[in-house]
Amino acid sequence: MDVRRDLIFALLQPRLGPRFFSRVSVATGARQSEAALGGRAHVDLVDAGSRQVEAFDLTGTARDHVLDAMDASLAVPLAVDPHVLPFAPEGPWRGEAHRVCDRPGSLARLLEEVAAAGAEQVILVAGSPPPAHAHELSAGRGDLRGRAGEQLAAFESATLRDALEHFTGRFAGLFVVRPAHNPLGPLDFGGVYDERSDRTHTLDELLDRGYEDAYRQFIEPVVGASGEKIASVQP
Repeated sequence: MDVRRDLIFALLQPRLGPRFFSRVSVATGARQSEAALGGRAHVDLVDAGSRQVEAFDLTGTARDHVLDAMDASLAVPLAVDPHVLPFAPEGPWRGEAHRVCDRPGSLARLLEEVAAAGAEQVILVAGSPPPAHAHELSAGRGDLRGRAGEQLAAFESATLRDALEHFTGRFAGLFVVRPAHNPLGPLDFGGVYDERSDRTHTLDELLDRGYEDAYRQFIEPVVGASGEKIASVQP
């Protein structure tokens, strides 16, 4: 949050790690181009746009941040306090501690990094049901938790649509597991009453439906149909 950038934590096979963690970031590439045009001979690679300050190898010294990365990814903006992540003194952040949380809309960035890591097949598991049509809308929530959850759910649903539109064809297989109907918002940890089905839905029930959706939408039609034989898209 305080440095206004994404942090990427990755656990890759040794043969894939060097290419992923050493590739030039967009901001660094722009600064290097400016330096070349301006006739400057020296470019500091450990600057605000360097790949070293945003990508962390969990097979190396960054393995101590595994739990930090998980805590930060579960910190919903506005709903809970961000997680404070203290970096190692020998790293690019020089021992500083920064506030980290989840970023709604980060799915596209995540898929970019997955593609850069060399992934061939991607399975997206989302809690967002397909967009609603006419006569399928429900009344708005009056409580603060419900209103904030509705906005987060709408952002996530739109982000998922944009990511699927942009990355379809970039992978040999891009599979989506999502519920047909999910009245639970991102902040409804204790369950919620659903007017459309006239009953209360709980988080445990959502998890059970997730297992069923995974079997029906991925395991049976893809794995059962020898999906591991999908052709490669990598050179």
